[in-house]
Amino acid sequence: MAFVVVGAGVGWLAGRSIGKGLVGLRVVNRDRTAITPGRAAVRTLVYPFSFILGLGLIPIVTAKRRRALHDKVAGTVVIYISP
Repeated sequence: MAFVVVGAGVGWLAGRSIGKGLVGLRVVNRDRTAITPGRAAVRTLVYPFSFILGLGLIPIVTAKRRRALHDKVAGTVVIYISP
């Protein structure tokens, strides 16, 4: 439960985790606006399923839009910004 609250809170308030911030990445809606608390919560809840056998992460390297399972479900994208 704490994972969801903290993960969604950080994702919503900052739009990125500490790791994403260090490499200059930010999570936004598909239209490039800031994500909502609901989208951050959905993304955080689905995130562990992306790691089951790594199947949810394969689209990051194989798909044209490079979106993981949790991004597709939440309707978000990860973009590069300067750190």
